Amino acid sequence: MAVVTTTTADSVLLPPATSDLDHPANAFGLPRAGRHGGPDEDAGDWPAPMRLQLTSDSRVLLDLRSTGLLRAVAHHPTLTARLDPVWLEVPEGAAIDLPVEVRFRSDLIEPAEDLAPSDRDKMRANLRGPEVLDVARFPTVDLRARYTGTLERGRLEGELSVRGSPFGLTMEVLIAQDGYARTVRGTWSGRLTEVGVKPFRSFLGALRLEDWIRVRVEARLVQEG
Repeated sequence: MAVVTTTTADSVLLPPATSDLDHPANAFGLPRAGRHGGPDEDAGDWPAPMRLQLTSDSRVLLDLRSTGLLRAVAHHPTLTARLDPVWLEVPEGAAIDLPVEVRFRSDLIEPAEDLAPSDRDKMRANLRGPEVLDVARFPTVDLRARYTGTLERGRLEGELSVRGSPFGLTMEVLIAQDGYARTVRGTWSGRLTEVGVKPFRSFLGALRLEDWIRVRVEARLVQEG
């Protein structure tokens, strides 16, 4: 991991580049086939990698909570960023230890579309301003982590950098077969101030956000061929 709002955000989700010629291990920590005394690929000693594509409908949702005097009529907004389609290589039928890097353009993270236009404009300006994301100084939100587990379940653990300040993040991930695709869902919750963001407020504080955030990953993977 639902409330659905759509926007587009540039992102990258790729293991760091390595070279067959100058590095004896691939992104999964396995010796490369037939090199440096390792097992031969033709002998089938290591599982063949499987190519999976992260589809264009994959997204990250940021759930927020409204509070204050106008809570009864306020909206609990959900911000949404979409992931660009990319290819991943994972070892089929084996444990996975995969470095993950994700980058979002912070100026393309949008408030929920079902807010009133005036509230949406105010929240957008607040999000991009110096007290929240400060997009002029910090144009991206970055995640650097590792996924360890299998193609059924695992853990994503690393650092999320907001406003240039990293903090630790751990997310349990569930992967389920869905026809020809695999759905990937994970959830993390914490405090907005924990990630260096000041809660939004308007109408002299009558409408404001709680110091709370939930991050939900909802992604789909399809196998090549």
